[in-house]
Amino acid sequence: MWDLFKQVFKSEEDQNALAPELAIASILVRAARSDFNYEDRERKLIIEMLVSILNVTKAQAQSICDKAEIIELEIKDNVQIIKIVKSQIPYDDRQELVKNLWKIMLADGQRTDEENGFMRLISKLLGVSDIDSALARSQSQK
Repeated sequence: MWDLFKQVFKSEEDQNALAPELAIASILVRAARSDFNYEDRERKLIIEMLVSILNVTKAQAQSICDKAEIIELEIKDNVQIIKIVKSQIPYDDRQELVKNLWKIMLADGQRTDEENGFMRLISKLLGVSDIDSALARSQSQK
């Protein structure tokens, strides 16, 4: 547990020490919390995504999600997390991440202004174009 807190509170220059899988999971959690209603079904969806994205077991994905929930609360700046993801993940994988973020946004059957704003910001920070984000949203609805 202390190691996790040490990672969270490192200086900005050392922030890249946060593992990419934790950065990805933190963004997924942040997306689920963007409407101020983090539901169990969203957590389950995140765990399923982590199993698929990271090729880990369900138990490992649950552990990563637990850590990501703490990190997401502690890191207030989206740029810190996105910087890690963007620097270590190719564009096509970032597009897939945006698609997964849209799946989380749409999991409860409604889109809020907060969720729309979050997706515009995160897509832009990830370097994913508005067109590719709209395409990812469309694909995530299937």
